[in-house]
Amino acid sequence: MQSTSNDALVLAQHDHRSLAALATTRNFSTDALRLLLRTKELILLGKALALGEWRESRDPVSGAFAEHCQAEMKCAELREVLDIVRGRILRMPPAQRKRYTPEERYRIVIFIRTYGLSHQEAAETFMVDAGTIGRWIREAMREPDRTTAGSLLKATPPVRGLDDVTKQLVALLDSMAVGGSKRIAQMLVRAGRKISTETVRRYRTNATPPPAPAPEPDVTRD
Repeated sequence: MQSTSNDALVLAQHDHRSLAALATTRNFSTDALRLLLRTKELILLGKALALGEWRESRDPVSGAFAEHCQAEMKCAELREVLDIVRGRILRMPPAQRKRYTPEERYRIVIFIRTYGLSHQEAAETFMVDAGTIGRWIREAMREPDRTTAGSLLKATPPVRGLDDVTKQLVALLDSMAVGGSKRIAQMLVRAGRKISTETVRRYRTNATPPPAPAPEPDVTRD
């Protein structure tokens, strides 16, 4: 029942983070907060126990449903975190916000094309002007791997030829969990890219995520 205990811990931590701010809310007594937290912990423990039973069940449908429920809870947590972070950033004057790096702009352009966002949707998602999004996309189409000073975009890893494009497509499809190496190869062949299942398997095995940039020191105070 180790997985059940882990689920309970994760869920309890999630709600502690979500409800901690209530302690400073006006007209919300300490006793009421303590009772709410305790009640939520019991509810989350019940959810965790149910998820653990479904996951350990021999029924594949129950196991799949447990994985689905856990993914939904994780998505809800990430949506809440995103909403809080966006609210903080949007309160800052645009001139005081850190600019996206060339690597981040490149990833944004890939994200836009992958999920079919309009310029306006992308601007709202990434908190910039629609005209800025359009400028990034135009440079990506014109000079996607420019390395001179002042370049708006920088592919990481670099895209120097068709092999690099294929590797990135394999990595993208792999991250979207569309299937195994055979399925990915079939999808790329239908899209006009000649590639074998073994090549896809090699790309997936040797794929390494780019190193994350070192965070800049935060000198602001809340």
